[in-house]
Amino acid sequence: MPPLAPTTLRPLNEAAYRRYMRWAHGASKLIGMQLHLAGSPRSLQQGQIFLFNHFTRLETTIPPYLLHHHTGAICRSVAHEGLFKVHRAFTSFLWDGGCLPSKLPNLLPLLAAEVLRGRKVVIFPEGGLVKDKKVLDADGDYRITSNHGEAPRKHHRGAGVLALYLDIFKTFIKAAAAQADEATLKHWQAELGLSRAALVQAANLPTLVVPSTLTFFPLRSEGNIMSKLVQWLLPGLTETAVDELITETNLLFKPTDLTVHVGAPLESAWASNPTEAPLWYAAMQQVKTLPALFALELTTEAGVLAFLNQPKGYKPAALPAATFERLRDRATRALYGGLTVNIQHVIGTLVHSYYTQGRTTVPAPEFEAALVWATYRLQQQAAKSPALSLHESTGTAQSLLHLALGTHHYTNAFMASLKRAKLVKRKTLPHGAVYHLSARLGEGLGRDEIRLENPVQLHVNEAATQPAVPLAVRWAQQQAAEMAAGHTAPWGLLLLEVERRAAHAAYTAAGAQGLAAGAYAVAPFLLTPSAPNGRAVVLLHGLGATPAQVRPFAEDLAGQGFTVYAPRLPGHGAKPEDLYATTYAEWLATGRLALNALQALGHTHIQVVGFSTGGVAALNLATEKHPALQQIIALAPALQLVKRRRHLLPLGIMLNALIRNTVGRFIPRLRLGVIPWYNMAPPNPTEQYSRVPLHAVRELLRMAKRATRVAHHITTPVQVLHGTADATAAFTASQAYASKVQGATFTATFTALAGAPHDCLRTNLNHSWATLSALLNQPATLAKAPTDAPR
Repeated sequence: MPPLAPTTLRPLNEAAYRRYMRWAHGASKLIGMQLHLAGSPRSLQQGQIFLFNHFTRLETTIPPYLLHHHTGAICRSVAHEGLFKVHRAFTSFLWDGGCLPSKLPNLLPLLAAEVLRGRKVVIFPEGGLVKDKKVLDADGDYRITSNHGEAPRKHHRGAGVLALYLDIFKTFIKAAAAQADEATLKHWQAELGLSRAALVQAANLPTLVVPSTLTFFPLRSEGNIMSKLVQWLLPGLTETAVDELITETNLLFKPTDLTVHVGAPLESAWASNPTEAPLWYAAMQQVKTLPALFALELTTEAGVLAFLNQPKGYKPAALPAATFERLRDRATRALYGGLTVNIQHVIGTLVHSYYTQGRTTVPAPEFEAALVWATYRLQQQAAKSPALSLHESTGTAQSLLHLALGTHHYTNAFMASLKRAKLVKRKTLPHGAVYHLSARLGEGLGRDEIRLENPVQLHVNEAATQPAVPLAVRWAQQQAAEMAAGHTAPWGLLLLEVERRAAHAAYTAAGAQGLAAGAYAVAPFLLTPSAPNGRAVVLLHGLGATPAQVRPFAEDLAGQGFTVYAPRLPGHGAKPEDLYATTYAEWLATGRLALNALQALGHTHIQVVGFSTGGVAALNLATEKHPALQQIIALAPALQLVKRRRHLLPLGIMLNALIRNTVGRFIPRLRLGVIPWYNMAPPNPTEQYSRVPLHAVRELLRMAKRATRVAHHITTPVQVLHGTADATAAFTASQAYASKVQGATFTATFTALAGAPHDCLRTNLNHSWATLSALLNQPATLAKAPTDAPR
């Protein structure tokens, strides 16, 4: 059956339209796409003509749904005429959904009538899919090259023409109302199907154009089950079709954020000069229909003079053509300036910048530091300029911390995809890890290939429209280069600042659920002694606790001349629910960050003291080589729990996972499982969680299992201290750990603290401070194994 011919306007079926919007809302809950608003959401209500960028076919349906969902408005949107020729049923769906084909006769006057009737209009000024997102030419001007092979051009002028002609028409109607020209008003009432009040009200409303920018994150170039199935069923698909299939099925069926940055409304700002108003009014009397109005050439000076019946030398005071050009340019800048910058933009720009500098290998510490610096710089700029929109992968204190820790999920996933695309690969060489940048980064790719073959260039093209991104990257490269050259103090201070900001942000977000001790009391801290002894100590707190747990001991150490840093383990210091999204890998990374920060600040002799969970983390760090690490001390490490029914913990963890991933998806109270919490009974509940998720206990047990498994690989001396009266962590497990590494090049020495309970550190029970201080103050020659011993 042939498709419906899109040559005449089909009346909008409002009942079907609203039904489709309800279906779209239901579907939005099933697919992986999450919609977020940024910028000026109030513009959704105020605006009349909405401009959107065009990157996928999905965008034909997303803006009408967005406007209907947030304002209840019925929209007319302009869609590519080819979509109306796919299938008769699909064509009918587009018509009922308010879509109009791009080559429908009298399209602009039809849209103008819809605006006057109170409906909203959606236009894609790019005029096609801009698959590589390249919209800036070599001179920095906005030029569109879509996938139809035409030469670079500016945006289509339809939206600007629509706004301009609407302003001319509204000026005429307002003049008719002011002069009580009943004949004119009645004519246009009948022409548009409006009451007099509605017509005059529409004429008095400003014509507002709202540029709105769609940004998808993350963009994935790998195929998925759905795309592979379709390719298997339809083996003859073109490369263009495969590109669109993979891109759009990834957006639909994999977790994806769609951020819509709604710009501030723009007015065309055209109005006839009072001295020329009679000329316009007289000329408009000859126009009886909107198609007749739009048939007039009023975007040029010659056309205006002919319409006003004025001699060639006459100079109109308010020339529509100038207004039209300014509006289009302003809308174009706003459309691309509304990009929501995500971590893929930053990584792509950083990789491209290094490559264009001729650097095919970049030391991993320098590259990773530059990424942190660039993100930090963007956050600084966003705080000063609301116009800079950052995605949560780039714009939050937690995202910056995860970058510094190396646990940023989206960064690691994107770097893995670049490795699969053979563009960027991390290699471990004898002198350290490096990133190798492939020559494929510079290969020219067609517009239908770049999304899948070179995602780096795709994100560079997109980020180029937001000057803050390349500027931040260049600045970050300078900072990282100085760090690589030995000027490391700024890097160390940045790491401490990143950790402090993340802790404060987490506590602020917790609100009333936060620990009662206050943000300062539970924050990470650095103590610098008045008379330094040349040594530094990292203190790691226990599960559910905060740096406040180790602060009394830290102050005692600072009085002895030690520089002391106590970081906050991720998930702590705010509310217990934060631990649901935390893994032990992040706890270990926090220990590494502390070591790196102190080394960057000039400390060459660093020791780590970990208590309970912090002790288990410290034992894991003992297996890693760090040039400044001299000794590991684990106090009461929680290698095994002694709480009653501890053997049921694995069963509870598995049961929680089963319930959470099945019925928990539909029953809110079961989203965390049936046994979600583990009671702690802390001695200081104002600064420690009274309960933690069972997930956190599972992570502790996993970290303990790892520490035991790799115990014989320690690369630094280890001291294990454990109280004989510990009722939380198993005394015998610490004994077993120490005996396991006896006889290795680096040994683990075990010390029993007679009668000491588990939390003996906070209040210096059983002289634990003196014991720890003696170990920390022992000569370096005693703390270190022979330097010529193989590691």
